[in-house]
Order: sequence, then C-alpha cells, then structure tokens
Amino acid sequence: MVYFLKVQGDYFRYVAEVSTGERHEKGIERCLKQYNEGIELAEQLQPGDPTRLSIQLNFSIFCFECLDEQDQAIEMANQAIEEAEEHMDTVDKSKQSESATVLQFLRENVT
Repeated sequence: MVYFLKVQGDYFRYVAEVSTGERHEKGIERCLKQYNEGIELAEQLQPGDPTRLSIQLNFSIFCFECLDEQDQAIEMANQAIEEAEEHMDTVDKSKQSESATVLQFLRENVT
C-alpha cells in the first residue's frame, strides 16, 4: 500500500510540476494527500526499508521543488538517512542493496 500511495503521489507531483492554475493547485493537494498517507503507513516498516526510504525521498523532493520548503525537505531527508543508518542491520538482506541505493539518492539530494 505504501508503494501504491508513493506512485500516486509521484503522479500528482508530476501533474503539479507541469501545470498551472487550478490544475496545479489540485495536483499539489492530491500529491500531499497521497504522500502523507503513505508516510503514515510507512511508519510500520523498518526505517531502512527501501519502500519507506523511497517515499521519504520523493516526498522531500516534492517539498523542495513544488512547495519551496527547502529547509523542511532537507530536514526530512536527513532524518530518513539517520534513522535508516541506525537500523540497517535490521533490514532484510535481500533488500539491503536497494536500501543502500535509495540512501545514496537521499544523500545526493541533501548535498
């Protein structure tokens, strides 16, 4: 479900990025709704889970680029990185490579 909400949020983020006026505002509104629901559900996953990290990454990009909330986006990404690094030993071995890749994207976006 977290992945599904992330994909929906991504779609509405793209709508918001390429539209203007009412469509832009509705894209932002729907994007926020999907990402917020996904982030809430992702709390049930391990901090280093790649699905959880992916929605945190994409939501921070949305905050940075669409909402002009750069400080919040960086803080959110840093928090995701810190939590994941503290708990990487609890991530299923089959998911560790994917988690490491998403963590690298988070780090790159912060810098």
